[in-house]
Amino acid sequence: MKKLKLSKTGDYIKYAVVFFVAVSFIVSYAFAAKSIVKTYDEIQIELTQIQQQKAAGIEDITVTPHQRPSNQYNALYGTANLTSDRQQWFNLWIAKYYGVKSVGILPPIESE
Repeated sequence: MKKLKLSKTGDYIKYAVVFFVAVSFIVSYAFAAKSIVKTYDEIQIELTQIQQQKAAGIEDITVTPHQRPSNQYNALYGTANLTSDRQQWFNLWIAKYYGVKSVGILPPIESE
C-alpha cells in the first residue's frame, strides 16, 4: 500500500474546498435568482394593474401587494415600496409618475 504524500493530501484538500465553495455558491445563487424572478413577476403585475386602472379612468388606484423579499440579494430587500398608506412618499411618487391621484395596495388580510 502506497502512502499519500503530503502534497497529494494538500491537493485533495484544495479540491474539496473548491468543490464545497462552488456548490455553496450555486445553491445560494439559485435561491437569489428565484427570489429576484418572483419579485420581478409580482412587480410587473402591480404595474400592469396601475396601467389598466389608469386606462379605465380610475384616479385612486389600488393594486394587490407583492410579497416582501427575504433574500438580501433581491433589489427590493429592505427598500421602500407601495403600502396601504396613500400618503406615504413612495406611493405619492408612483402616483405622480403615472399621473393619477393616488396609489395604494390592498390592506393585508387578517388571519383568524
